[in-house]
Amino acid sequence: MPLPNYTDILNTMSPTITWQDNTPCRTTFKVIFTKALACTVYPRLTAGKTLAILGDDSGLQPSTNPNESLLFFVTNKAAIPDSIQEVKDIGAYFFDKYKVYQDAAARITIVQFQRDGGLYSSVFYQRVASAMPRLLPWLFKDHPLTSDELAYLRALSTPDTGSETLARMAEPLYNKTDLPSRAVDKAIESLFKGTIDRRKADLKRSIENLYRELKETRARISGIFTNITSINCELTGLDSKDESTFITELKDYLHTQKGISVDTDDGALLLTITTFLSNYDPDDVETFIFNSDRPYEDLTGEEEHDVRILFRAVFIDHIFKIKLAATYKLNYSCHVTAMSDAINMNVVQAVPNPHINHHSCLGNYEPMLEDAEDRRDFIAAIAICQQSASSMNLVETISTKYFFDDFAAAYHTDIPVILTAAGESITPKQAIEQLKSANDSVKEGE
Repeated sequence: MPLPNYTDILNTMSPTITWQDNTPCRTTFKVIFTKALACTVYPRLTAGKTLAILGDDSGLQPSTNPNESLLFFVTNKAAIPDSIQEVKDIGAYFFDKYKVYQDAAARITIVQFQRDGGLYSSVFYQRVASAMPRLLPWLFKDHPLTSDELAYLRALSTPDTGSETLARMAEPLYNKTDLPSRAVDKAIESLFKGTIDRRKADLKRSIENLYRELKETRARISGIFTNITSINCELTGLDSKDESTFITELKDYLHTQKGISVDTDDGALLLTITTFLSNYDPDDVETFIFNSDRPYEDLTGEEEHDVRILFRAVFIDHIFKIKLAATYKLNYSCHVTAMSDAINMNVVQAVPNPHINHHSCLGNYEPMLEDAEDRRDFIAAIAICQQSASSMNLVETISTKYFFDDFAAAYHTDIPVILTAAGESITPKQAIEQLKSANDSVKEGE
């Protein structure tokens, strides 16, 4: 196959051969030199051997890895270590435009440009590339050049050798290596990785669109039920005594529920329920909370350590509870609507329930609410809302994403979203301090 462009060759040779961006080399030089590397040096880097091409700011010191060779291209401002000796005949071969320093035993060579800007013409570029066996002699010691490789390097050293001739000579050398097959393998890996990532993004967008469609559909259904109820009320009327009875019962129930605040909206009740996270699958805790990095993306390393301790106290040891809040709209027909973007953490001092506040999703509670609606059982409907507000699916990542983002915000702004066993509301940081103090006390008592 024809030689690929030099960036594709470098990508394919990595990590066997790497070329850092800090070298003062022009692109044309990199093109010529990279092809020469692929044809002559790469085949000799077997059994875990590697080559790194570096620049001025890389220390100019031999590698501590016995299998790694280092080739530096530096400016005339670089300070060459005294332990690395100049090889004057190589510099002379480069038309005195360079100085070459080498410690073959330590597998390090330094090529120093004697004029700012480095290499200037293809003649110089080819001459440097032709000197591979001298620049990296330890790689060729036990693996001398083949006749084809020697012919290729001699052509590089000849000023009037054209690029087409060099390419024609390099192709069979390149194709003898495993680079063509490695390039295919990497292309396949890249293709499928990109495909999966794009598919994941498409699926996430689909989920968001479906949630939006679900919200719109529920709004339409709610409107239909409202119309049906209104017509039925006009047709049959209401028993005033029964009505007064359930109104009294509803008032009494709401007055006894400390975790419910009531407001009104267009003749309906807005119920903001503050509770704590209690309804979740315990089997999901270890998998998602402790074996995932997602809960801690908005935290520093130390903060992540502390929050992991706090989550263990909440979900495993049950020392604390996390306060949750959600808002529901209850109309005169006993129909319940989950209200999104209705929770202000600074006001309610609780983490918004992600299913309700971000998706308006009642989930498995919707059939129960529909049954309460059919029976016009307002108290049952409110009690179901309380259960809903305390529930969360820990493995539904699109929802728990919002939960952990909100929790991190509460952590950073010191909102008291943690509930102690005594019923006291404290901040996450205060809870963590209590845990650390308790742990220190245990250590002192030992």
